[in-house]
Amino acid sequence: MTTDMAIADTAPLFDCGLIIGCGLIGGSLGHGLVHHRVLRRVLGYDASASHADIALSKGFIDEIAPSLEAAAARADVIILAVPVGRSAELVKQLGQCARDNAVIVDTGSVKQLFALQCVEDLPPPLGKRAIPCHPIAGHVSAGPQHADRALMAGRPMIMTPGPDADPDAVERVAQMWRRIGFDILEMSAQEHDAVYADLSHMPHVVAFTLMRHIGSRGIKAATLKLLAGNAFKDMTHHAGQNAGMWRDIFRGNRQEICRSLAGFRQSLDELEHAINSEDEEHLEHLLVQLQQARLNAW
Repeated sequence: MTTDMAIADTAPLFDCGLIIGCGLIGGSLGHGLVHHRVLRRVLGYDASASHADIALSKGFIDEIAPSLEAAAARADVIILAVPVGRSAELVKQLGQCARDNAVIVDTGSVKQLFALQCVEDLPPPLGKRAIPCHPIAGHVSAGPQHADRALMAGRPMIMTPGPDADPDAVERVAQMWRRIGFDILEMSAQEHDAVYADLSHMPHVVAFTLMRHIGSRGIKAATLKLLAGNAFKDMTHHAGQNAGMWRDIFRGNRQEICRSLAGFRQSLDELEHAINSEDEEHLEHLLVQLQQARLNAW
């Protein structure tokens, strides 16, 4: 590697960056960006003053932004690390106060929704530099106190730029993510939302539904604590997560989630039919197939 190439690999990609939302994801991204000095200056803005204070005290950001408008006027790259239900309002605000040449990046788990908001609420030049992204990284607990750049090491970062996206903005954002440890995957927003309906959103619906079913059976919390095994605890783990966040995800990706649920109902019916049949060999063969598919995946 030449000296010039080495300098290029370590030189800041943007002068000033703004992270909106300093929780688990925003704090972890900030930690990586500050640690690797991918940006010369990292500003943080959060509706929760305590989140911003924790992020600053832990070195995840360089400075707390006094206001969204003031920070957006300084930022070359703006990273939205907020629940998907808040992104529409923020995109509309950024359309009025962001710099003309800024790059806007989101990190939500519903991509078609964000892509539509960019088209509707951002001026065309800025809209071409809005790059939808989804970090496949996290922690069972939320909040900046659990943030850590190590969460991103070797994890996928999915990018879903639209066909009219600025190629230079796409490449700079990809470099930014690589520099803090992500592996880049690129796909369309529609493909992303379909696969994550199957792999994440629909399973969360199932977790909430299982808790609803147990409640309808009249089984009390004390009984669950005493008798429920790991299978039940594992299957309902995600029903204990932020209800407001999942409300927004379910609504934002409702079409793909309902498609996935229809397929799940069919699979459930097929397994129920096998359980009710007298063909024990068929049932065992089906279970062995599913067991092997699980073992092959992990």
